[in-house]
Amino acid sequence: MKLDTVTNSRRSTTEDILRISRSEDRACFVRLFIDFAPRVKAYLCHQGLSPEAAEDLAQETLINVWRKAGTFDPSKASASAGIFTIARNLRVDALRRERHPSLLAEDLQPSLTEPKTPEEVYVGRESERDIRKALSALPQEHLEVLHM
Repeated sequence: MKLDTVTNSRRSTTEDILRISRSEDRACFVRLFIDFAPRVKAYLCHQGLSPEAAEDLAQETLINVWRKAGTFDPSKASASAGIFTIARNLRVDALRRERHPSLLAEDLQPSLTEPKTPEEVYVGRESERDIRKALSALPQEHLEVLHM
């Protein structure tokens, strides 16, 4: 996959969500659904859900994309990150409903830690900035592998 294809794909996904937000464009939703439903299902299966449960949550994820399109802000996150965040949150909600505390403990572990000090937050932001800078220096082929 070439850089132009990756960039166009990201732009297309972002534009589709924005068009859904502005005009409830069904054609854009169909494109998103065809592109993301199988990927979200695979992600959810990889997270331990059965294929049937993963398919149900993948569909629910895309329905939420339709409903929440108006809240999407491309300056804060990529469209695909937003879609997979919705899927993850739905998975956590499903686990809560099923009352599997052992699985929930893994998912909620970061939120159970003590609040970070200002110094830890600053160091974390510096690290994030350094990682982004290092990623931007990688050849496109390496970025594609990481993206997959």
